[in-house]
Amino acid sequence: VLRSYFGLVDVLSTYLSQILDITPGSCVLIQESDPQSYKVFLLSSYVACETPYSLGSQPRFKRYPPLVYMSELIDRAQEKLFIKSKGKRPVNMLTNGYKLSSGNGESGRANSGRIAITHCFVNTIVTALQSPEWEMLLQRLLL
Repeated sequence: VLRSYFGLVDVLSTYLSQILDITPGSCVLIQESDPQSYKVFLLSSYVACETPYSLGSQPRFKRYPPLVYMSELIDRAQEKLFIKSKGKRPVNMLTNGYKLSSGNGESGRANSGRIAITHCFVNTIVTALQSPEWEMLLQRLLL
């Protein structure tokens, strides 16, 4: 089904190994000692992109030490999406279920100069991204 809508469909582990600018052997996405849930996550999750890249022409990304955990990364991404939307409701899977706090008794999450965002209803995408498997992948990719 995905292939009928997207030009590129690949298993997450394969896709990441193709787009990361890493020295061979320096980053092993799956290790023998990893929890089974993490292995299943990397080997059964799919990436779908509209434009297929020819072999070797994918953008390459460098790895950097992590400065934040996954929950903080999501918070920052949501904040940028709300700022970019300039007061309108952002159209993005990460912002579904969230809104800017109005200040009328709403207790949005905010700290030192950041905008306040209020959680209205469950966003299963955000919930999934906060799972231990995604956190482990983030730490593995960026170390």
